[in-house]
Amino acid sequence: MAYHDEEWGRPVHGDDALFERLCLEAFQSGLSWITILRRREGFRRAFADFGIAAVAAFGDADRERLLLDAGIIRNRAKIDATLANAKLLATWEPGELDALIWSHAPDPATRPAPRTFADVPAVTDESTALSKALKKRGVRFVGPTTAYALMQACGLVDDHLADCAAGGRRPRRHPGEDPGGHGLAAQVPRLLLGDEGADRDGVVLRRARQGLELLLLVQGLGERVVGAVREGLLQGRVRHRRAVREGAGRLRGLGGEVGGRDQAVRDAQLVRLARADRAGKSSRSEARLAPIRRGSVQDTPESAVSATPAKEVLKEAVSATTR
Repeated sequence: MAYHDEEWGRPVHGDDALFERLCLEAFQSGLSWITILRRREGFRRAFADFGIAAVAAFGDADRERLLLDAGIIRNRAKIDATLANAKLLATWEPGELDALIWSHAPDPATRPAPRTFADVPAVTDESTALSKALKKRGVRFVGPTTAYALMQACGLVDDHLADCAAGGRRPRRHPGEDPGGHGLAAQVPRLLLGDEGADRDGVVLRRARQGLELLLLVQGLGERVVGAVREGLLQGRVRHRRAVREGAGRLRGLGGEVGGRDQAVRDAQLVRLARADRAGKSSRSEARLAPIRRGSVQDTPESAVSATPAKEVLKEAVSATTR
């Protein structure tokens, strides 16, 4: 937020300051700008605050140090380009880099303030011309897109949206004046303070934006928590269903074991009865066979006993054991 409100789009002059922006934009190529911004202090320490003369004096030991420095982007090609550019710019006249870059600034009157991010270009005719001019002088790693990002960062162009308070082209409103713009950023200060305090040099707007960002952060954390809870519930349901299936399987297995034991008991009783009848020791075989066939292993009352020939008892026993 501070970089956006206080630096981006503000005019930058001075060879060393422009060299820093040129180097950072080159390192940003292919990456997000926030990645570079978070390492900005590390870059400044590593490159001697981007003093052209100091960086031009770097030797092989400094190059190896930079390649091992975790505080910067350790890209060999970009590091080599930075060192080469410093050695080249050290031979230029003081102010020559400043004059070359600013000579490609377009007329602000020809560039209306963009209303949406879709209106912000990535490359312009001016950035293409600046890129060609720098390359012609021997500056490395500065294509048209990098050149336009440099123009944005150094204030050659002002691509703040029309309703952004940080934009340099945005006219200051007076109390009672129509705030202009229809975006959320234009309406928040007025909603908070009314017409009399709708500007105040953008301080209120910055605070409102910070509050909105905090709300979005809290919302994001809340969504993560809700997602984690949902995931936990889903996993709990899955584990519960798995446990139910496993329990049912154990019960079926246990039931099979019990049924097997019951069948073994019935088979043993049939064999004993058959042997007893064959030896002439039991005349109640038929009465005992009947409940065993029905799946019961309980004793039968003597009143239900009837005599059965031994051959019939043996036949029934063999038939029962083979079922």
